[in-house]
Amino acid sequence: MTATSHRSPGATTQPGGTPGQDQPRRAQLQRPGPGLYPWVMAGSIAVAVLGAALSLNGVLRGWAWFMPLITTVAVVSLTLAGLRALRAQPMLATLGSLASLTGVLSFVFCRQDSLAGFIPTPGTLTAVGRLIKRAGETVVSESAPVAPNAGIVFVMCACLGLLVILVDALAVPLAMPAASGIGLIAIMVVPATIKPQSVGMPGFLGAAVGYLLILGCSHWFAPDARLQSGTGRGSGQFRRSVVTGGLALALAMVVPLAIPGFETGTFPQGSRLSPWGTSNGLNPMITLGNSLRSPIGSGRITYATSSSTPLYLRSVTIDHFDGETWAPDDRTAQRRTGADRIETGYSVQGEVVNAVTSVNAGLFTSPYLPVPFAPASVNGLNGNWTWDPATLSIMSSETTTRAQRYVVFSAAPKVTAKALAQAAPTPKGISDDFLRIPNGLPEIVRQTADAVTRPAGNNYAKALAIQKYLRSGEFTYSLQAPVQNGYDGNGLSVLADFLAVKSGYCVHFASAMAVMARAEGIPSRIAVGYAPGRLTGESVALVGQGSFPEYEVDARDAHAWPELYFEGLGWVPFEPTPSRGVVPEYATENSSAGNLSTNADEKDVPTTAAPPAAPPFPCPELTRRQRPRPASTPTPPWLPSRPGSCC
Repeated sequence: MTATSHRSPGATTQPGGTPGQDQPRRAQLQRPGPGLYPWVMAGSIAVAVLGAALSLNGVLRGWAWFMPLITTVAVVSLTLAGLRALRAQPMLATLGSLASLTGVLSFVFCRQDSLAGFIPTPGTLTAVGRLIKRAGETVVSESAPVAPNAGIVFVMCACLGLLVILVDALAVPLAMPAASGIGLIAIMVVPATIKPQSVGMPGFLGAAVGYLLILGCSHWFAPDARLQSGTGRGSGQFRRSVVTGGLALALAMVVPLAIPGFETGTFPQGSRLSPWGTSNGLNPMITLGNSLRSPIGSGRITYATSSSTPLYLRSVTIDHFDGETWAPDDRTAQRRTGADRIETGYSVQGEVVNAVTSVNAGLFTSPYLPVPFAPASVNGLNGNWTWDPATLSIMSSETTTRAQRYVVFSAAPKVTAKALAQAAPTPKGISDDFLRIPNGLPEIVRQTADAVTRPAGNNYAKALAIQKYLRSGEFTYSLQAPVQNGYDGNGLSVLADFLAVKSGYCVHFASAMAVMARAEGIPSRIAVGYAPGRLTGESVALVGQGSFPEYEVDARDAHAWPELYFEGLGWVPFEPTPSRGVVPEYATENSSAGNLSTNADEKDVPTTAAPPAAPPFPCPELTRRQRPRPASTPTPPWLPSRPGSCC
């Protein structure tokens, strides 16, 4: 018999070879070119990233930031597609895309500092450093929606350009297209954490469409040779794409309902992610309105005081204003170590009101210590703490307030209407930092300040007039109006919108009074902490002082208020926010006949006198010595340990 050999169709035999040895060569000869695959995949990735970026509207104000984003994503995506069309190795394609990202960022943001407009130089790195610093200051000191300044847009473009490269690496060389959704989730975590509306439907749908396109492109073109059989590609692979994408979308809708950390609501519209669980910190000027819009009473602090009235607990002072943001100036070089003896760095004269207060910070977590003003001594703290002579703010870079129990001896000047009216019109020994107004002050701000204070004859009368105007019936307290009208921040443009709409919450009222006071020559700053709280029904015994009623405050009492400087009295608080806090006696209608009338909203807010002097108590640290106020120096951005809230 003659042996018959059976070979698969198309098999060839070379001399000295076998059919099995010809399989790799045949596969190589038959491998199709890239064709449309690199371009379609790059387009799908660009659609997915830009679609997810739609959710960032509301984190940034307006849409001016979106065009630089489109430019960056398009350049990086086209570079990847072009290199893959030229059959570049995966590593070379990744390096090329990083180079294109560097070039487009240099061209868009640092053109004047770059060679030929897009090649980085040492000057480019310096410019990038300034942009990153600007972005950091925006993040820690302004609440969403923030103004799309060059720094924050640069960081956003850089991050999304890198995410394009990540998504491409997962979908193409690593052949894990389903895992590319990780990059899209990274984008949506930002609005899910910050915005009260969460991701929003446009961003969610944009990311979902792009994700399905990536999956469909991967299955349809199937760069994996194992999936390149000519049969069933139009049906089986499409079904796999639909099933995979459908399961991913279903999980996105269902998982937030079961995982702790998502607030009540249906994702993506209204189910806001809280990655740290319950917020226990106080983060001035950032996410303030968001926390108040969902008050849950977190960060509870209890205190007992010898003062006859509940106290404001002051956490941090916001005194640096660059036109777009208010931020603390920690003056690191001027800070003094140890909180057992605290002295003012400015002149204070006249009668002093002493009090002793015991504080239990509980789960409240912040590097800034909440204390009554003005602290003269703090005992019982764990860890190393420092204080600023200019603001008396107490902070630690090594520990936090969590689980701290401490006793504060305070000695605040007794403020009266008479003393304020007699204060010198030109304060001495106070830094010009507290009078500085950035260029570009909106005309509505200056005109309003001039019109409101025109009849006033001294700084005290001007302060009363500004407070009266902001507490008048023309203004309303609202957590929603700033979001709906797009001015939920604290810059000059935000202030102009607030004065036009006449609706906002404490950040807007405090900022308005502080800036208008500076416009009239009165030094000002903003204090952030807690408004007077509620009785718990318990009492606390203070050693050598007797037993005093206990009060509690939490995130619902978080508050911001302006402080104005008066010669001989120091920093004096005012309360311009309607229906919030307590109006001091020296700022009420009775304090200056015919000079002030309070808003009807204040009918529910009792006005109280300044606390009388507490019973004598042993406090050798209460003696104050006058020191020259140190000049302000640049410091690193202020960053609280946890996001929090303020009213």
